[in-house]
Amino acid sequence: MSGTEGVSVALGTDSLLRTELVALAVRAEELGFRGVWLTEATGRDVFGVLTEIAVRTERIELGTGIVNVFGRSAATLAQSAAGLSEALGGRPLNLGLGTSGRALVEGFHDVPFDRPVTRLATYIRTLRALLAGDRLRSGFRLAVAPNGPVHLLVAGLTPASRRVAAEAGGWLPIWLDELDPALADPPAPRIAAFHYTAVDTDPAVARDAVRNSAAWYIAANGSAYANLFRRNGFDDEVDLVTARWVERDRAGARAAVSDDLIDRTALAGTAAGVVDGLARRRSLGIDEPVLRFVDGAGAEQIAGMMRALVVQAGREPDR
Repeated sequence: MSGTEGVSVALGTDSLLRTELVALAVRAEELGFRGVWLTEATGRDVFGVLTEIAVRTERIELGTGIVNVFGRSAATLAQSAAGLSEALGGRPLNLGLGTSGRALVEGFHDVPFDRPVTRLATYIRTLRALLAGDRLRSGFRLAVAPNGPVHLLVAGLTPASRRVAAEAGGWLPIWLDELDPALADPPAPRIAAFHYTAVDTDPAVARDAVRNSAAWYIAANGSAYANLFRRNGFDDEVDLVTARWVERDRAGARAAVSDDLIDRTALAGTAAGVVDGLARRRSLGIDEPVLRFVDGAGAEQIAGMMRALVVQAGREPDR
């Protein structure tokens, strides 16, 4: 497998319009991408949009990346997954799950961010039982079975959450460093890794687009991401980005994200550079690279980046 074959794309649901998300998913199928994953934060409920995509497409896999385990009960998620699977008509559904962070869980969902990894593990077991048609201890069971395979993947950053990924059978990391020791001993048999992605004829412009997202993750999205970058040797960058962010120097914080950090954890550059980066990541054991296009990119820009990568990989689309 080479080029963009077997590669999926991830789209953010907060800024793009529903019609744009559906159109981009249809275009991704036309271009031969493996799947489309939708992120969920404070914007659209992903299952409504994914269901619309399901009835507008025929081949492409669909996924969530991620839904957090505090925003819905496991039973509610099982119902949503079964309904979406019905619309998919036998195609695989990838359920990317995670704990999210304290700010979103408590500030948006108004739920205590209590023992997140324990909740994640319990949630996975309940969800798996319901999707398999088993009865819970209460006697309840899911009345509508999925119409195709439902794969569970955990977005685990810490050693404890990676152990839950092993139980789920799939790992869904983001900002995965090419040098991360976990790649030598992966926590799960399947790895679908999200990579922040920007494609431009000028590699510096592409890196700057990713730099914006990296600075926010390091300084404003809880300690888990900062600790992730520290574990991979970027202590100086984390300290400097955080200090400038606290000083409200957003431009300085973004500038403090090094090229090395971007090159090791994201896919940013020319179409040729990104395609080469995909090949490197596959060689490291990543089963499904997922291109998480940078925040702020419009629908037309994302469509252009997808097409540029397919053309560069030698898979010239019909249109």
